[in-house]
Amino acid sequence: MSWLEILSYIAITIGLIQFLVIAIDVIRHPQMMFVMNIVWPITGLYFPVAGIWFYFKLGRKDRKKTESRSSFL
Repeated sequence: MSWLEILSYIAITIGLIQFLVIAIDVIRHPQMMFVMNIVWPITGLYFPVAGIWFYFKLGRKDRKKTESRSSFL
């Protein structure tokens, strides 16, 4: 097994773990737009490490704003 093959297995494993983490979080806290409930977990598959960072920085950003707004009403 070459180092490149090992690296690819590591990247695939990280992508699958990210997919599961994002999918569980999206199920618990659905996005405002339904299509994003599908897009974010898929992003975790093809964009290892950066995909989960993008999700927690961009995907959950709007929800925090709406939660803080609804608490004042």
